[in-house]
Amino acid sequence: MRKQKAGHIINLSSISATVTGPSQFIYSASKARSHYLAKEVAAFNIKVTVLCPWSVRTDFLDESFLRKLANQTGQYSMVEQTLAGLGRLNHNQNGDPALVAQAILKVVAMPNPPARLYLGTGALMALQSKIEEVIQVANANSELSQSIDYQD
Repeated sequence: MRKQKAGHIINLSSISATVTGPSQFIYSASKARSHYLAKEVAAFNIKVTVLCPWSVRTDFLDESFLRKLANQTGQYSMVEQTLAGLGRLNHNQNGDPALVAQAILKVVAMPNPPARLYLGTGALMALQSKIEEVIQVANANSELSQSIDYQD
């Protein structure tokens, strides 16, 4: 892409890159970095769009992907609850893979595609809730946040 001085990278991430839940740290962290690439490659006329869908109805949550805890002693009840919830979600996700593919084609056709795009009503609701939370925390702690500035 650098050689041809153009390109568009589409990276399938997840709403979990922005909003995560208990016992999902590793998965969420793995999804959270790719949007930084956009600024790195912009000078080469390479676009990057990170797609952050809510749940999409695929085999991702099948037993072949979700591993049960070998030692269910109760010490990891939060992990067990998360895995059980994900198991119940399997094949009940509200996102349609064919519609995700259509969205990707629309993004590729955009002259100025977004660097990050949230897909699905659930993703938008989770994002809006997270934004509200961040604003509340920032406002509640603004005095402390500003307290480190030099007082000239």
